[in-house]
Amino acid sequence: MPDKKKLGSYYTPEFLSRFIFDHIQVRLTNLKYLRLLEPSVGDGSFIKSFNLTKFPDSVSSFKFDIVEKIEKELAKAKIQSETNSQHNCKFNFKRKDFLDIPLHTDLRYDLVLGNPPYIKKSYLSKTQIIKCQKIYEVAGLKKRAIKNIWTSFLVGSCQIVADTGILAFVLPAELLQVNFSKEIRQYLIANFSRLEIFTFENLLFECKGQDTILLFAYKQHPVSGEFFTHINDLTQLASNQFSLLQNNALQITETKWTHHLILEDDLIFLHNIRKYIKTLDHYCDAKPGIVTAANDFFIVTKEIEKKYRLTKFLRPIIQNSSYVNGRVEFGLSEYKQLVIRGKPAKILCLTDKEVTRLPLKVQEYILQGVKQGLPGGYKCSKREHWFVVPNISTIPSGFFFRRVHQYPKLLKNSAKVLVTDSAYKFDMVPQFNINSLIFSFYNSLTLAFCELNGRYYGGRVLELTPSEFKDLPIPYMPIKNELFAQFQIDFDKKASIGDLLHTHDQQILCKSLNIAQEDIERIQEIRRKLLIKRFR
Repeated sequence: MPDKKKLGSYYTPEFLSRFIFDHIQVRLTNLKYLRLLEPSVGDGSFIKSFNLTKFPDSVSSFKFDIVEKIEKELAKAKIQSETNSQHNCKFNFKRKDFLDIPLHTDLRYDLVLGNPPYIKKSYLSKTQIIKCQKIYEVAGLKKRAIKNIWTSFLVGSCQIVADTGILAFVLPAELLQVNFSKEIRQYLIANFSRLEIFTFENLLFECKGQDTILLFAYKQHPVSGEFFTHINDLTQLASNQFSLLQNNALQITETKWTHHLILEDDLIFLHNIRKYIKTLDHYCDAKPGIVTAANDFFIVTKEIEKKYRLTKFLRPIIQNSSYVNGRVEFGLSEYKQLVIRGKPAKILCLTDKEVTRLPLKVQEYILQGVKQGLPGGYKCSKREHWFVVPNISTIPSGFFFRRVHQYPKLLKNSAKVLVTDSAYKFDMVPQFNINSLIFSFYNSLTLAFCELNGRYYGGRVLELTPSEFKDLPIPYMPIKNELFAQFQIDFDKKASIGDLLHTHDQQILCKSLNIAQEDIERIQEIRRKLLIKRFR
């Protein structure tokens, strides 16, 4: 496992740490004594920038507490401190886990700043998880919402900011858009007078696919509220060529903060329409697809099927969205083409009852998985027999791929295949039919809410969780089979999804919802803006 994942060390570029000090120093003019804390020092970027910052003349002395649990990182920070030019400054280096500090200190800091580690919960030790839970408990947050260590660093740091203090953190954009951060966003609003969020056009770290933001949180400020700005070019930071603006509609409509660039009037306009539209879960029952824990092993090609004589134990499956480009129905002919082209399209379906009487060739294939170390994987290790995939479901009526590229894919499953957890499988509620659901799904309003409901990483790939998928508004329009057949033809021939929607919106939004033409054009334009923002 890469050290980056275990340690969560993604160092802060110097221009960013320098901007943070420059941005906040104007708020320190009334202080004589400044107490600072950096909870996870890393390579010392913030110390270097601290040394170069010209603080207000009123600040006559500094005490800088620097925390880091990794000794070699702390050594880097000490080297940076040797170049200090600030008058009357005392550095205090602590080799310890910051998670121990919020619960065991009475100190309060005028400024807490830094770039907390980014480590998923699955890589944390039991001790670390317990510490995170205690920090959440003190803050009145739900312990089960802990998904990554950075959230506990943030919440813990909030608890030790002085009553007139400032918090300044480099954070993943997850704060703005994922469900487990929603509670933290409300916590920040409740505990700080003013929040400032800086989002960026480009990635700032080598952390694959992870957008970065800056958060400034002020305990006291003459102008309160939540303020946002988007940085298209990093020279804007150096020259202070940016504007911090409020978007109150984010709170009113419970829209994710990542969409702060969308105008308040547009957000309220969309949500006023969706009030009267039932969501997708009213029409169908949706669940995640099959979790194999090792698709490369459990989903096989025709070649592997023949080599290990697996046919008796295989069932057809669709693995990912790249196999179904440009269609709204996945048929048997499309599936057969996947097999012919040598794509992995059949899943190994064994049962616990069969394990004692498997043919030798099947046993030989299972041994290949052992050599790959699969039995030691987290999910495989939890099974009675690691090679028996649980919860092989019944064949769904349709499926939706949770990761979206150019446009969302909701498909009718005419091929009668299973689907992996790259998709959500669904079956219709009895009084509704799948043709009408798919026909009704492809409109600019629903696709705009795909962008609003979901989250994206690296600026291109959109992802919807099960709850976000089920919450999509669907202007359901019952149709006859003949109209669906024509819709399939139009969908296959489309030059782009935008061209299809330009025509299809008239049938769905105009006829079904009686939306005026100018409002339809406004919805189309909002969706276009959301796409531009995602693809950048």
